[in-house]
Amino acid sequence: MTAVVDLQARKIASEWHGGGGSALYVLASSGAIVRGVEAEIDDAIYVNGDDENNLAELSFLREYVDVKGHRGPQRGWGCLSW
Repeated sequence: MTAVVDLQARKIASEWHGGGGSALYVLASSGAIVRGVEAEIDDAIYVNGDDENNLAELSFLREYVDVKGHRGPQRGWGCLSW
């Protein structure tokens, strides 16, 4: 179950990151949850939250980050693919 949730978080982060220097890019590429990721997700919700699907994806990702907390790169993260 955890791998499915991680995969979903990785996929969403990869779709919403703001480029190579963004906190969501770090999450998408390594599984690390770094400072600034919450603000990046909140900004995306503010700008794109009027669309129900966008809001659902971004809200899931925000909850994922809140539950997991800040952490370093995750072993096997790059093997999670869709």
